[in-house]
Amino acid sequence: MSKFIVSTLVALLGLMQAFIPATAFAGAKTIEEIGLTPNDVKNFTKDQIQGLLDSATVTYVDGKEPKGEAATPLLPNTVNCFDNYSFGSIQANLVPSVGSAVSGSQITFSGNIVNGNAYPVVNGTLVVKIFKAAGNGQKNIDADDVVDEFNAVTNVNLPANGTLPVSVDWKIPAFLDSGSYKAITFFVVAGKFNLLGLTFTDDIVGNSADFSVTGETGAVRFDKSTVNMNGGKFYFAAYPPRIADDQVKITATLVNTTSVEQTVPVAWQAYSWDAQHESNFIESDIQTVKVPANGKVETSHTVSDKANSVYYVRAVAESNGVKSIIGTRFVRPDANKLRINFPSIAKFPLVKGEKTDIFSCLHATNDMAAPADGKLVLTLKDKVGKVIHSYEYKGPVTSSMMGVKDSFVPDADYDELTLKAELYQGEALVDNVELTYDCKVIDPAACADNGMIIKIVLGIIAALAIVFILILAFKRKPKVTATSAVMMLILAFGWTAFTSNTSAQNWWESAVLPGEARWEGTAPRMSTSWGGQKSELENVHIKVRYRTQIAKESGEALLGGETLTPGTKVKLKVLPYESNDIYWFGLGGVYDSPFGEWRAGSTPPAAGCQDKDYTSLGISGIPTVTSVYHRYMFFDLVMSPPTASIAETQNLDCGALVGGVATCSVVAEGPVKASFKFTPTTGKFYYSYFNRKPFEGLANPKPLSQVPAADRAACLAQTEEFGGYTVSVPEITKPYTFNADADPENRAPTVPVVTGTGWAKPGQSYSFSSVSTDPDGDQIRYAVDFDSDGVADTLLPGSGFVSSGAQMSTSKSWTALGTYTIKVKAEDTPGGLSSGWANHQVIVSEEDPFNGANPNGTEDPANNRCVPGSAGCRTSCGDVAPVERGRTLTVSNPALCTADATAMAFGTTLTGFAWKCQGPWQTVPQNCNVACETGIYSPIAGACADSVADYCPNLDGDQTDASKYDIVKDPATGVNRCMPKATIKYFKFSPDQALENCPAYWDTELPDASLGFSTVCKINGAATVPGKNLLPGGAATFLQPVGRLHTLTCAISDLEGVAKTLTSVARCYRIGEQIEN
Repeated sequence: MSKFIVSTLVALLGLMQAFIPATAFAGAKTIEEIGLTPNDVKNFTKDQIQGLLDSATVTYVDGKEPKGEAATPLLPNTVNCFDNYSFGSIQANLVPSVGSAVSGSQITFSGNIVNGNAYPVVNGTLVVKIFKAAGNGQKNIDADDVVDEFNAVTNVNLPANGTLPVSVDWKIPAFLDSGSYKAITFFVVAGKFNLLGLTFTDDIVGNSADFSVTGETGAVRFDKSTVNMNGGKFYFAAYPPRIADDQVKITATLVNTTSVEQTVPVAWQAYSWDAQHESNFIESDIQTVKVPANGKVETSHTVSDKANSVYYVRAVAESNGVKSIIGTRFVRPDANKLRINFPSIAKFPLVKGEKTDIFSCLHATNDMAAPADGKLVLTLKDKVGKVIHSYEYKGPVTSSMMGVKDSFVPDADYDELTLKAELYQGEALVDNVELTYDCKVIDPAACADNGMIIKIVLGIIAALAIVFILILAFKRKPKVTATSAVMMLILAFGWTAFTSNTSAQNWWESAVLPGEARWEGTAPRMSTSWGGQKSELENVHIKVRYRTQIAKESGEALLGGETLTPGTKVKLKVLPYESNDIYWFGLGGVYDSPFGEWRAGSTPPAAGCQDKDYTSLGISGIPTVTSVYHRYMFFDLVMSPPTASIAETQNLDCGALVGGVATCSVVAEGPVKASFKFTPTTGKFYYSYFNRKPFEGLANPKPLSQVPAADRAACLAQTEEFGGYTVSVPEITKPYTFNADADPENRAPTVPVVTGTGWAKPGQSYSFSSVSTDPDGDQIRYAVDFDSDGVADTLLPGSGFVSSGAQMSTSKSWTALGTYTIKVKAEDTPGGLSSGWANHQVIVSEEDPFNGANPNGTEDPANNRCVPGSAGCRTSCGDVAPVERGRTLTVSNPALCTADATAMAFGTTLTGFAWKCQGPWQTVPQNCNVACETGIYSPIAGACADSVADYCPNLDGDQTDASKYDIVKDPATGVNRCMPKATIKYFKFSPDQALENCPAYWDTELPDASLGFSTVCKINGAATVPGKNLLPGGAATFLQPVGRLHTLTCAISDLEGVAKTLTSVARCYRIGEQIEN
């Protein structure tokens, strides 16, 4: 038996005891009883054979185990991770500025990041994914499509139980198609630790901001249902498959929904674990794919690396500015790398003599037997590097999440310190992180040196606020109600005056999260003995959310806290229950999960073993049959939908909740309150499975999509809840609070003045500005309507208001030719009074319809022509100067030239050539003299050339084959140059455990020297290497050190300098070697 099979069977032992449903063998005493032969274990030691038999000897218990079974006993010197760490303890609930937007415009999401922990959280990043919703709300094993992913706010530092207001802008691509979308938030600490959602999944997500987009056309996207690994279908909302093949090929189909062929760049990137930290990067592959009109094309990437336990492979395709993103994961069954999950201090700042803790969670990343040689070192240092306290854990590390904690008493006060966590597997450092805590960044008021300063500043603010209130009270008495006066006093004495931005967050306040009501819980352990097997789930984290919205009748979203006028109508909406409002997963190991389902009474599924419920593939030994099987397992969490109602209203008259929507009117001044109430409800897990023979080995079992129908027909399905466990969700109330203020003297702002050129090319971003004043000096904002339906598609600013008279700018792009009307109005703050709409027309065309004039700008009244230098003026005839060899010559529309002008063609000699510009805006013609200093004009290259046959003026000799070149602008000179079509096809390393270095091999497509180019390729900028090295082992001269990223560059030069540089990056590794950044 091979070493590989030996290691597979050893891994099998771990799986039998792991997180996924494991199976009990009945008193196995010989290898034959567990389906093996003497030949199978001929390379095993006696101890290994005995260990195999011992692991298979489990007492089979008939009947269901009791509810509320205790979690697995803790290892010595460990604690329950979840006593200190809570997944979902950071919330980032954002609300869109508008409920419906249009493609090509900007939408803003505003809300708060809230720390639910009793300790600070530092070095956080708010990640946002934009999903296109499937539309039916039903359970989808492949989850929704991802159209964008980005880091929205970085360097977030939150005090204990602190809150940070944030605002996130997203430019909606012009070619994004119509539909329902979601902005989903995730929160990651130090690029490693997930406190809200899992960025490497599309189903374990954070908070959701729902909005719709009215689009124009479409783009190319991945069809997630076609994604497969090594020929088996990949399920995006299920446990990742285990694959031991040397190579793992991920394949996906691109679908073109447009009527024209699309050339699409596809970026494949492979990582260990996830894509959040740069040290996880393994390799990249940039492809260019042509997708025919209304057609499909397959693209793929192959991963050969085997050094890590878990791999995350992401592909990003972009066409017409629209992204399509897929993220896949798989597990190497014979690797088991340890991982830190989250370290922290329990209290900050540290106070002399007050006891506190340092703690960390950790786990193995595979379901093998727990590595016994784990070591975690936690070190706390002050700002000068002096050790305050340290702690070391040595022992096994399980795949189920585990924790360590140590208490100590500081010998001094500390308001700046660093916590370092280092995790070793044997002698190798496999994970580490440093977290810096600085009270000046986290909570300045908590700093000992700043406490008195803060009090003085607050005292000055309070005094100024009182003076301001008194002035207003005497000057404009009706404007200062009792409510507003009290609010000003609260602000004066209760607001901490620190600013906020997206790179260094230092402002916090307590706030109610808008948009969502949610319940989260963890079931320590659920198990059952059913169908002849014992199965269990451990540390199951469950989330159930209800989504709500409040908006004005006009569609403008309300976050809570706004000021409304009596008579304002608002709509309170309970959004439909969707499958991705429920998720569950196991904390630890490598696990993801399916979504849940909503079904009245939490009734069981109509049938078992359905693809939508597929969870994982394990192994089982049947007590009554001496054999080992593959077991395909399906779990379904079914929640009963609660009844929603509107409750606890104040100064708000609401109709009944019909179809999830209630229309309400503000009836009086003062606080305005409304609450959504959701009745208590329950949910249940259901389990089904089928077994399949023969056992093909743990490494490469047949994927579910390739299992014969006859095997699947033998499905066994539970009709009662798994393990007797019931998910109980209590009554949930979601409150909203506003203020109503009737001001009889309030006057509406003036109709905005909208300024722009009035013309844009298709797909080009068109910028325009708006300005208005408020006669009462109130703050204002601008509502922009792009589709003339009377509903704001964009608000300026995206959150809050600006001073009266402040000019705000935004942009929009259109994909189709035509004339479009932009409508803009201004709104003020006290009562939301609005101006009338201002209309601004934009012509979308290939040529400037105004011949360079600005229809909204400055013109010379004497000559009725555009004044050079004024807004909107542009050259319409080309360069008014001699054109030297290689210089770009731009001519816009030949129709703008007088009749005596001659159309330029390839090979035309331009010496002395001249024409006159003309147009309806210009009564005085202007002469535009242009000439090539020598030679002829080449419209293909956009420059003067040496001869008729010369396609590339920047190269020596005549070039006539256009297919070998791309015409691009030299960034250094602004001159168009011919650049060769060239690429690095691949750059890889061949790992070898016996060496300190890895041999490199690569392949390129580079220009022939006869074309006038020279090419120099180097690795890490060192000695020159050949353009190709195709042997898998490479030559001895190309060995590179292990544990580092290496870069292959090929610089392509013409006679006048470097024209293009190609770059490819790959990692050289040795299994078990520490990786240097």
